[in-house]
Amino acid sequence: MKIVTLLFALGIAGVHTAQADDMIQWYVGNFPPATIPSGPEQGKGWGDQRIQLVMKRVSTFQYEITQSSTTRMMEDMKTKPNVCNPNLLKTPEREAFIEFSQPFSLIIPNGIVTTRTRYDKFKPYLTKNGELRLDDLLAHGQHRIGLINNRSYGAGIDAVIKKYAGTKTVVDIPSLNYPVSRLLKLAHHEDYDLVPGHAPELRYLARESGLNESDFIFLTVAEESALVPTYIGCSKSDIGKKFIAAINKFAADEQVQKEDTGAYRSWLDDKTASNYDALRKKRNTANK
Repeated sequence: MKIVTLLFALGIAGVHTAQADDMIQWYVGNFPPATIPSGPEQGKGWGDQRIQLVMKRVSTFQYEITQSSTTRMMEDMKTKPNVCNPNLLKTPEREAFIEFSQPFSLIIPNGIVTTRTRYDKFKPYLTKNGELRLDDLLAHGQHRIGLINNRSYGAGIDAVIKKYAGTKTVVDIPSLNYPVSRLLKLAHHEDYDLVPGHAPELRYLARESGLNESDFIFLTVAEESALVPTYIGCSKSDIGKKFIAAINKFAADEQVQKEDTGAYRSWLDDKTASNYDALRKKRNTANK
């Protein structure tokens, strides 16, 4: 489904001034609040706002926005020259066919979402700091994790999941399955016992489904890093490389970074936002 009308709603100047061979197709998944392709908050996710940020600064391309599953996006990036996504994690497998931009915001990594009623079962797999040892949990073989096919959850989580692919421990969830339904199935003890996700994703989905957020628990994963960078990715083609090169000219700009980070931070609750600020400060200090 092409969301061309969104371009007019944004009022982006110059989005229809380029030649047809300079058409960029943004593929966005149904992963609120990173990308919100429909509903009253359409276009307000932090990935959606990154698209707007880029389109305002690169007026030499035409743009279309298409809702897509992760699987379709990955397939089309291999076969079409002009497919881009605003909010990707970089992996060695993806680098083979995706041209990545310079990093944009650092974000809190994916963790594990489960229900409070299941928490006692997970206690034996927690570190003294309360982080979940995901490898130990899945090795036990008694708990099922629900995964979106072709979605990367971060280097640490991906490496653990790869070990158990094809076993009864790993349950595939169609990526077009509406996100709220994933949380409802988790709440109602169907299909799987835990799902990877972002902390703001849990808050958003609980609100949308009418569930009580306190009935769920977000656990950080011991195998993951404290913060992870996100990227814009495009087909590894002439037009994809040209577009990424245009983005890289301003990606590190202080004002761009401020806007992009602010868009992400606006979706965090106060406690998580404070933790996020502390982690960024610690990282910046370490890099000086």
